[in-house]
Amino acid sequence: MGWKLNLWARTGVGDRAYSLVQNLFKHNLALNMFDLHGGIPFSTDGYYFQIDGNFGYTSGVHELLLQSHLGSLDLLPALPTQWEKGYIRGIRSIGGHEVEMKWECGKLISATVKAFSDGVIILRSKNFDKVRVNGKKLAAANGAFAITTCKGTAYEISCIP
Repeated sequence: MGWKLNLWARTGVGDRAYSLVQNLFKHNLALNMFDLHGGIPFSTDGYYFQIDGNFGYTSGVHELLLQSHLGSLDLLPALPTQWEKGYIRGIRSIGGHEVEMKWECGKLISATVKAFSDGVIILRSKNFDKVRVNGKKLAAANGAFAITTCKGTAYEISCIP
């Protein structure tokens, strides 16, 4: 189930991935929240602990909210419609950048990126058109824009409706 969750999230099909999250919580968790595989739910009969379900859930939720495997920071790339409003802090990208995000009505409202290194970061989001970065207006092209970063500096991004 963890593999399926991650694959649907990676391909941007958030609602399908979310159905697997629901299935995990309804049918495959022991009372101590360990992932179980096989057998009868909430019983040890024929069930065995399977850590990849727990790790798969964690990485799958990460993939729903932030992806960075293509070299950019893709914010909310596969947000399930059920998660219409939310906030996350402390999520990390490949490369170590730390991200905080807030969304409403299924759209990114604001984000903060704390740079882990000097360089250029490309940020993407489905609703990037016009944004402010640390108060300065920027135009996004095809839902993306780039910022030049200094290690340890936080960049506050807000979407302009």
